[in-house]
Amino acid sequence: MQFLETRDRFEAQLRTMQGLECLVHLSPKDFGPEATIGQGVWVIRKQNRRKRAGYADEITILGTYFVVGDHIYMAPSVANVLQARIVRDTLAYMLIKSC
Repeated sequence: MQFLETRDRFEAQLRTMQGLECLVHLSPKDFGPEATIGQGVWVIRKQNRRKRAGYADEITILGTYFVVGDHIYMAPSVANVLQARIVRDTLAYMLIKSC
């Protein structure tokens, strides 16, 4: 279990395998000096890695999560954001048109 000594070695070991994995995509230090201790945001990416001989790994992102303090939030998908905006704009248009 020597690959668990550091985060870099652990993630390098994960890249040699395939299947479901959760990786730290961004840590508070990646946001720069404005991210102070205790106020950092961690971005965790859940993904599926598939190995293909002679090709680069095929990675499918299954979800993105934000960790802020003791709370974990799932990031919305682009489809969910667009759907919410379309519904909001449609309802606003219908309300304005009915007045």
